[in-house]
Amino acid sequence: MTDYGKYRYQMFENAGHWFPGTKANRCNECGDCLPRCPQDLNIPQLLTDTHDRLYTRQGRRLWE
Repeated sequence: MTDYGKYRYQMFENAGHWFPGTKANRCNECGDCLPRCPQDLNIPQLLTDTHDRLYTRQGRRLWE
């Protein structure tokens, strides 16, 4: 599923209006989300980790 996750993550900000979303590196770590999380998750750290795991410089088609 990692390859599929990378493929879908690359679509954020690149695929136009039919696949809305923002890459996780857009988080400015302000912390506004932290008191709102009912699971007490460190959301800025999770977003950084997600971006590190899924971001690739090159886009590719899943079926190639």
